[in-house]
Amino acid sequence: NLQNVFIKRGKTIGSGGFSKVYEIEIYPVEPGVDLTTLSGVGQLSPTKMRRGALKYVVPSPSSGMESLMELYIMRHISHYTLNRALGVQIDRIGNISIIQNLAIGDAAAMVRKSHHRLHPKDLKRWLWEIVCGVAQLHKHGILHGDIKAVNILLYYDSETSPPIPTMSTTLHCEEFGQVNVKLNDFSLSRLILDANLGTRDMPRHITYT
Repeated sequence: NLQNVFIKRGKTIGSGGFSKVYEIEIYPVEPGVDLTTLSGVGQLSPTKMRRGALKYVVPSPSSGMESLMELYIMRHISHYTLNRALGVQIDRIGNISIIQNLAIGDAAAMVRKSHHRLHPKDLKRWLWEIVCGVAQLHKHGILHGDIKAVNILLYYDSETSPPIPTMSTTLHCEEFGQVNVKLNDFSLSRLILDANLGTRDMPRHITYT
């Protein structure tokens, strides 16, 4: 719940056809503080700041339904393998800001930076979490439609996570400790017309294109 917070937008960390993702700083704000003044801004506490990410979507006539589907999934389907929206803001012209936790990175960057030296135990657990995420979507009658390494995000599965490490070329998996993966980017997700699929605990064999 992102009530009574001030969000400071930082660098761009990702982009797509109709969206950009920014790193953000989230500051709690005491009731009655006027952030339009310098004294009000001066009351923001860096020690209480937490980092997050903001996906800024500019819907087009052709992408409006995709944006609504992504919002529905991120706000209403709660599962530890699916990326969640902490909050949503829609401005007066319909542009959407989806606030979420800041990931360590995506699976593609992890594999690239680690030179493929990832522990098999972690790979098996991450693969299982991907399967569970897909199954969870299928139980709700939804097909992800765009599963690839850049859409699989890595997170510390705790709100009191240790500092995010630098992904250097000498990275080894054990530097991260307990890391979980979450499916992300539901902009191409679609409802599945096969009603039987939603009753299965595990996904069927479906080819994603």
